Amino acid sequence: MVMQEFFYADSSTNRTSRKNYSDLQNFRRKYNEQGNETEFIGYKLGDSIDFKSIIRYDAEGNDVEKSFYNSFDSIYAKFIIKHSDKKIEVIEYQNKDSIGSKDIYYMDSRGNRIKWEHFSSSNSLDFSQEYQYDNNNHRTGVKLSEGNSIKKWTYLYDDSNNRTEIKEYKDNKLRSIIKYKFDEEGNETELSVFTADNKLLEHFTYKYSYDDVGNWIKKIEKSNGTSKNIWTRHLDYYK
Repeated sequence: MVMQEFFYADSSTNRTSRKNYSDLQNFRRKYNEQGNETEFIGYKLGDSIDFKSIIRYDAEGNDVEKSFYNSFDSIYAKFIIKHSDKKIEVIEYQNKDSIGSKDIYYMDSRGNRIKWEHFSSSNSLDFSQEYQYDNNNHRTGVKLSEGNSIKKWTYLYDDSNNRTEIKEYKDNKLRSIIKYKFDEEGNETELSVFTADNKLLEHFTYKYSYDDVGNWIKKIEKSNGTSKNIWTRHLDYYK
């Protein structure tokens, strides 16, 4: 069994777009012998539990149920997942019984997601996404259709399979460009955001500290020389 504990430290409240758990101090994951995540617990200050999720799997290792609990250990959402040939259907149940949204994912012969349809509780289509891939199985494009609006994203990769560029389009007009740089270990070292006419909007750098195994245990994000966020990790290794 492997357990991972992740501590989050925020030194600025001016930027939230890249924060996955901005109101949490740390979280903990648990995995089964097959390496599948079975439990996720998010903590606030004082180590009080903020929320918890539990995941169940079938004999083939497919996730079939995900349950989410609040700080009072009461379930507030549950997802039932049905797997079939080249299709996955996810049904959301709110407050245990009432059916919420439904998502259907379509796969190609290589297991890549090629389409996602999201339906509301009234079973009407809210939006759909389509995905494209290259011969190396990299996702190279995403198309989001929502009502009369269409958004697109295109992706470029380097020889080490790192995603180095994202371009965003809305109604076929370029909106923004994001470029990334990586070190030899594949860790992100720079992130730059540009306008459609190539004007720099934001620039971030990242530095890492590693443990004896080679996994990073500290990550510092800076913008224009000023520290923005600091992440630290504690990893326990079990034989």
